[in-house]
Amino acid sequence: MADLSTTLAGVRVRSPIGLASVTGLNISWHPAAPLETYTAWFKRWFDAGIGFVVMPSVGTLAKMEDKAYRDVVWRTQWRAPGPKGDYTYYFTTGAIPTPTVEQGLLRLEQVKKISPPDVPLIASLFSPRDPALSAYMAKRFESAGADMIEINGGCNIEPMSREVGEEVAAGEEFGMFIGSSPAYIKPIVEAVTQAVKIPVGVKTTPQAGYPGMLAVIDSVVKAGAKYVVTTHMPMAILPPDIYNDGKGSWPLLKEIGANPLASVGGGEAIRIHNYFYTAMASGFFGGKVDIAGGGGIVTGEHAVQSIMLGAGTIQLASAFLWRGVSQVKRITQFLSDYMDRYGYKTVRDLRGHALQHIKPWPEIAEKARHSKLAANVDLSKCTGCGVCADNLCNAVHLENGFSKITEDRCSACGLCQMCCPEGAIRLAPTDKSIDDRIKGL
Repeated sequence: MADLSTTLAGVRVRSPIGLASVTGLNISWHPAAPLETYTAWFKRWFDAGIGFVVMPSVGTLAKMEDKAYRDVVWRTQWRAPGPKGDYTYYFTTGAIPTPTVEQGLLRLEQVKKISPPDVPLIASLFSPRDPALSAYMAKRFESAGADMIEINGGCNIEPMSREVGEEVAAGEEFGMFIGSSPAYIKPIVEAVTQAVKIPVGVKTTPQAGYPGMLAVIDSVVKAGAKYVVTTHMPMAILPPDIYNDGKGSWPLLKEIGANPLASVGGGEAIRIHNYFYTAMASGFFGGKVDIAGGGGIVTGEHAVQSIMLGAGTIQLASAFLWRGVSQVKRITQFLSDYMDRYGYKTVRDLRGHALQHIKPWPEIAEKARHSKLAANVDLSKCTGCGVCADNLCNAVHLENGFSKITEDRCSACGLCQMCCPEGAIRLAPTDKSIDDRIKGL
């Protein structure tokens, strides 16, 4: 039977499936919530078999230290329509105040009382630009019993939920500002790793882009980070309603005509970015730092895909938003069954297995040209709409009201298959190679 236990930054976890830091989806989940409500949520995660927990992120701005923030803890979310069912995008906005260090310490103390001994608790910090202050925060959480420190360089609704063009005030540069800048993040990580004895990780941001994220990861590895989380929710804005004066389409805010800056997650594009960043981080830094995958992971298949691309652990948020807390059990069971079926004894055996197949296009183009494939039309599905013929390819035309492929002109580029609205065209085996056909064009 497959062994799902593994390590994150040298710390044993009972499963690679962990809980990402989710600070303020609603009042009960926010660190300013009543303790009994807050800890009850975490007991559900532990009972579901979660492997590790990243606690909700906390900050230290002085103006936030003298008030229990419960009066404006509110956020609105909306699922955007799309072709992937409940894997489509969700948009999140709100003015969630940063929880204080004191709130975070109190919640950590309470959660530790009910946490299993083999489930590490990771304190997540909205580190300010002041390295000494970041180190002070980390030391307090280490003293309170945190097993690891995660510097949150990814969360991005605050301070970006503001007027377009409004300047960011001094002291508000945290989250994505820190995570997208090697110059900002490196001295913070250096100060924190020198201040504490427990492992330190960094959550990166897709706002850093590629190859910018490589520079960010390189800087935090050199500063002593033991793991990185490869992606997070990017900033977004909903499409304007072109039939309503260009106002926003957010249902809750439609009456006031608002279209707020938001973050977007849970969708196919987010997950593809996760896969790409995970593979790149693993390919460049896999021998130097542990990689935690995250961003749009909903099913067991998604978790396996991310691990195959180099993630040693997974941080979940989308999964429970779409499918509930019990989805953790389903993902874990799928992973165990998959590993048993295909002969992977440990998570380490599975990790990075797909990286061997990632090749630059010039390296594989010549081999691909010798493939014997050509476009083929399934007349039972073709409606004669003509989209494929009214396109860039001269290998397809309409004949007797249906699409027809002239095979000797087909280079198997797949354009007709991609654009067919009925799925009536596919690349199928044929007698002549692509190379033999395109030589005569």
